[in-house]
Amino acid sequence: MPRSNSLLRAGLRTLGVGWATVLLTAISILLSNLITLAIAWGAGSASDHTTFVTATVASGLITPLFSYLLLSLVSQLDAAERQLRELSTIDSLTQVYNRRRILQLAEAELARAARTGEALSVAILDIDHFKQINDTHGHPGGDVVLQKLAFLCKRHCREIDHFGRYGGEEFMFVLPTADPHRAADFAERIRGILESTAITYHDAIIPLTVSIGIASFADEELDMLLLRADQALYAAKRGGRNTTVAASAA
Repeated sequence: MPRSNSLLRAGLRTLGVGWATVLLTAISILLSNLITLAIAWGAGSASDHTTFVTATVASGLITPLFSYLLLSLVSQLDAAERQLRELSTIDSLTQVYNRRRILQLAEAELARAARTGEALSVAILDIDHFKQINDTHGHPGGDVVLQKLAFLCKRHCREIDHFGRYGGEEFMFVLPTADPHRAADFAERIRGILESTAITYHDAIIPLTVSIGIASFADEELDMLLLRADQALYAAKRGGRNTTVAASAA
């Protein structure tokens, strides 16, 4: 029976929620009609009234049971699809967008900015001395820092902003409509918020500072925009860390 359920769920997943609902509804109706016909055929000697009552009661019992199965399977399928979508777009540790998704969103926003002429900026953030944090507090301590940082950054984004984990201890902001001045103000505000945050881990206080590189869209491909943001980030690190640097225009 478990094997049959697995095969059925796999089939429904292939069809998708919409078509699975249509198919199972059609099967439910067909099954009900077949039961009615079978009872009518098997009760040829009985009165028409008795046959009708028996067929109606039988189909009335079977159809709700099958409908319950339908709703249960569709619900499971829908939940599984939601989970798969989340797994494909969300970083499991920090619960923000993963690298693949944040790059997709950056590409989409860049295309929109190129089309509309609106401003667009990206900011790449890197945790200062993260290796030292891991060495001192272990990887679980480092994970706590990553989670806290992600929570605070996401909390202070605008609704139209996008934020994700770019890789390791690097994170990316995609800032639609933000010109260089607004992007720099935003990045500096984030830097200050993180610097003033006390992260406690096993009774130890972990200091947190970040370096941020900013680049604003200047009619270029995404790779070039990100390269300029990366270069600005490394300039911030070379300049002593715990600072923000804006890239020069392309």
